[in-house]
Amino acid sequence: MMKIVPLPDNAREMPYYDVIHTPLAKPTEAAITKAKTFRGDPTQGLRFEDRAQVQAPDFQIRPQATYLMDDGSIYLSSSTPTPDITGPMMDWWMIWHQLEPLRYALWNPEDHYNVALSAEDREQFLNSDKPYVQRIWNTSSIVTESFNGEKPNTAPLNFVEPNVVGLNNALLGTDGCMSMIIANNTISAGPVKIPVFMIESVRLDGEGNKVWNVNAWVGRGYKNGKPVSMKLPMRDKIATNVGMLIVHSNKEMAHLNTVLPGLYRDYSNKPLI
Repeated sequence: MMKIVPLPDNAREMPYYDVIHTPLAKPTEAAITKAKTFRGDPTQGLRFEDRAQVQAPDFQIRPQATYLMDDGSIYLSSSTPTPDITGPMMDWWMIWHQLEPLRYALWNPEDHYNVALSAEDREQFLNSDKPYVQRIWNTSSIVTESFNGEKPNTAPLNFVEPNVVGLNNALLGTDGCMSMIIANNTISAGPVKIPVFMIESVRLDGEGNKVWNVNAWVGRGYKNGKPVSMKLPMRDKIATNVGMLIVHSNKEMAHLNTVLPGLYRDYSNKPLI
């Protein structure tokens, strides 16, 4: 039987409750081992300074791996086929699912425990004067999740606007970024705070297929409106943990490709709450 995270008391009252039982494909042990141990050629990794390339229609998606970059950071590339997800569908989903914990669990029933917004950010999510793609900018979500069924962790996701972190708002909705979210975060390694920067998008790959593409840098990010960098200690150990993001992303995005089209069909034309 599929493991399911603890659900809200009112979960069975929700019209989309049964979606939680949609079978979830488990990653293989071989995929987990590769995600933890395989290191890509750093000369093929995407430098943080070149991050704007991810919006280009001809961007060459890097092989799925973690990369120990020459500047002392870690770069991660991950892609998951999402043939049935469209840009508008994903823009809607990034708002809709964060308004209720059961919705968050639908994305990944084994790993997504909870999502919470401040009252101010919730108000922005519900602001119909803004398109969905803009409502997430300058907001923070507190998520509780695991990578692959282990004990969950709670951390904030701080979403930022492309224009203020070296990307281009005008390219949103194009083949290079049909839908895009950018998160500028930190993780703790003991007393050390490490910057983490993630760009995730629905885009076309080199063969014209829709994929969910993740480009993330550990040791790079933004602070007070300026790029920051950190040479990471014990990089290979950190990369082993970071590599589990590949497992998590492949797992949740494959599942979302299964459940999101029906949710979008049934609920995108209804009030968000």
